[in-house]
Amino acid sequence: MFRKVIKCDSEITELLNRNPIRAADIGAAGGIDARWESAAKFVTWILFEPDKNAFDRLCKYNKGNNIIFNYALSNERGTKPFYFCKLDRCNSLYVPALDSCRDFDRVKDLEIEGKGIINCTTLDGLLETSKINGLDYIKLDTQGNELDILKGARKLLIQSHTFALVTEYLFLQEYKNLPSFSELHSFVTNLGYELFDMKFHYHRRSSFAEGFRFPGQIEYCDALYIKKLDVVKEISKDLVSDFVSKSVFISIFLGYPDYALSLINKAEDVHSVKLHGARRLVTLNMKFFRGIGSAGKVISYTRIITDKILCQFSARKESGSSNVGFDAFNL
Repeated sequence: MFRKVIKCDSEITELLNRNPIRAADIGAAGGIDARWESAAKFVTWILFEPDKNAFDRLCKYNKGNNIIFNYALSNERGTKPFYFCKLDRCNSLYVPALDSCRDFDRVKDLEIEGKGIINCTTLDGLLETSKINGLDYIKLDTQGNELDILKGARKLLIQSHTFALVTEYLFLQEYKNLPSFSELHSFVTNLGYELFDMKFHYHRRSSFAEGFRFPGQIEYCDALYIKKLDVVKEISKDLVSDFVSKSVFISIFLGYPDYALSLINKAEDVHSVKLHGARRLVTLNMKFFRGIGSAGKVISYTRIITDKILCQFSARKESGSSNVGFDAFNL
């Protein structure tokens, strides 16, 4: 499968070798998203997985300089109940709400097979004691616990100016007492982020026969938030080149070259500097954004054919997912 490889000149390569992008995968049971493989040499991953079995699998197949923590993250330190489900990626600090999803075959995955007590810490506290100097990108997939984790990372998100984060949100109330999307959205935007994109995942009710094509109900989304342009006002002049160059790399990788250029323009205006390296980074990678409309049609058609074939074999899968910039652009 094709993965785009971001082209970098010698200046940006030297910068990223000296000061790599620091990315966190919180709820890393499935491993690092394969889309990031092409950027592996420029990214140091910090993985968090509270389930011991999943943690052991991550350690077994760990590559490079990735750091793996067997911790549950929350909004405060202490112990909390942890619910083990039939499907381990459904394990959560929240109690599964089986009655809310009786109409979906998802209910089988959420059946509770055990309950334990787990030690929790905050991302702010853990990074301080681990001497990890901030994060540039965060991905969260923790079955309803995302807002609590972000609350425990407030200092990090403000002081280290984490540029982008992707967080899951469960619209289908698969767990009891989940925070609302408006609570999550308000918390993140109040920290200086903008909602850039959302990928929706759908699920059909189990009462309907297999082999039909329709999306069903929204089950959850992956929401992408990126720091507003004014973040450059908070970066000191001696650090702005590194910050903007890494942020431009992330913007291009996610599929937003327009925002990358706006960020460069804003930083140059605020700090009266010329960020030639960051501009060359955009120029070198513009080929990825030419003819994307035609390519997108081919990709969509291929996925439709693949789905039809899977339906013939009654393959178990989600009803469908939307295609958005930060997902579909990375083939």
